[in-house]
Amino acid sequence: CGATVITNLFSVVPYLDLTNYLWGGYSVSEPTLQRFFVLHVILPFIIFFIVILHITFLHKTESKSPMSLSSGAYKSGFHPLSLWGDIWALLKFLLILFILVNFDFLYYMEDHNNYIQVNTMMAPSHIQP
Repeated sequence: CGATVITNLFSVVPYLDLTNYLWGGYSVSEPTLQRFFVLHVILPFIIFFIVILHITFLHKTESKSPMSLSSGAYKSGFHPLSLWGDIWALLKFLLILFILVNFDFLYYMEDHNNYIQVNTMMAPSHIQP
């Protein structure tokens, strides 16, 4: 199982005891699978936050000259040209998210296997050889 491989990667350095701290032990059980699920839910939000930080700082410092010119007169500003495009893309994204959440289409993005109780003694059907 993939969870066992990832759990064993954390036990490479035994003195830090990362396996017990992160996953709750060396066996893949309900707490381990719940922590994996929480990680998979939170990770897209962390990536989204990092992208927003990247865009913010990119707009704040403007673009650099492709010819590495030191004079500011030959550089093109990045901020005024793409700010409205980014705002428009964000508004479209928020509109689609609003429609999905408020009109109960949110369940289309979920997997039906998430509602099945975890059986730690049996591998899921999509993993079995």
